[in-house]
Formats: sequence, C-alpha cells, structure tokens
Amino acid sequence: MWHPKLAGREVVSRDTECVYCRSAFTTSEGPRRRWASWEHIVNDLRIVTRENIVLCCISCNSSKGARDLEVWLHFQVLHRSRHHFKHRGACCP
Repeated sequence: MWHPKLAGREVVSRDTECVYCRSAFTTSEGPRRRWASWEHIVNDLRIVTRENIVLCCISCNSSKGARDLEVWLHFQVLHRSRHHFKHRGACCP
C-alpha cells in the first residue's frame, strides 16, 4: 500500500542526485537550479507510485515541464549535439 511519507523517504534515499543529469543536489546555500525537486516521470498527478516519483534538479524539472519524457530526452540530445558542433574550434574535425 502506498504511504506518501514512507514512500517520500524511500525516494529521497534512492535519488541522491538528479535522475536526469546526474548533478549533485545543492542546499539552499548553492545555486537554486541544482536544488532537488519532486518530479512525475509520467506527467499525470494521479500516478503517484515509487516508480513514477523521482527527484531531479530544478533545472531539469523546469526544462522538462509537462513534456513526455521521450520527447524531452530527444530534445535534450538534439540540443547538446547542436551546442557541441556550434562550439567546436576550427582545429577540431
């Protein structure tokens, strides 16, 4: 049976870094974009299971928004590829 308080503790001990970018979480002393935030992998508030609730950084949570996970991950890969090619030096083939 789902118990929010116990499941929340389980998620906090399981997800010790952002599940998407693997960045370490910071506290209120660190940059806000790296604070831990609750995330529904499948963006449906009715699906409240250990498998659907994770911790990710505010930056990834904000970037993903309400997008489907597969769509967002595809966008991230394309964005990183464009960023990589845009910033390569002339010396790098």
